[in-house]
Amino acid sequence: MYDRSDGLLRGSRQERIQEVLDLRKSDWDFDTLLGIIQGMLDHAEDVRLAAMETLLEIAEQQKATMNLAPASVAEYFMFTFNACTKTAQKVFRFLVENSDVLGAREAIERALLSDVRNEDFEKFVGILLEAGESEYLKILEDRKMSKTKSKILRDALHR
Repeated sequence: MYDRSDGLLRGSRQERIQEVLDLRKSDWDFDTLLGIIQGMLDHAEDVRLAAMETLLEIAEQQKATMNLAPASVAEYFMFTFNACTKTAQKVFRFLVENSDVLGAREAIERALLSDVRNEDFEKFVGILLEAGESEYLKILEDRKMSKTKSKILRDALHR
């Protein structure tokens, strides 16, 4: 809905309403929440009404709650930055160094299991080893990974 770089709404009012209504079929996750919030912030009253209708319908479905701790929000957005900023690595290091923060452990696991660039994966593994947190690497042992990531993991586990 807000994919334009100039900040203007994308699509007609009817298309924006339909995008919000389509969220009723979605899992209750961060993407769905963001879509509903975008609908709630729309300047058109009928788009906001559709967003509220969608939210109430999702609530009625009694979907499981989601973890919205600041650490999990940081993990969600850490891969949206250009690689040259090294934001993913900075956020991952923060999560590992502050693993006692609410949601950090789960965010570390999700980040490791996500489809990350090889360079980031190698840095993540290095950060875990530096911190003495190699137990996180065990969740990757049975995962199907690329040859490069498999080698990075194998080398790390045999150090």
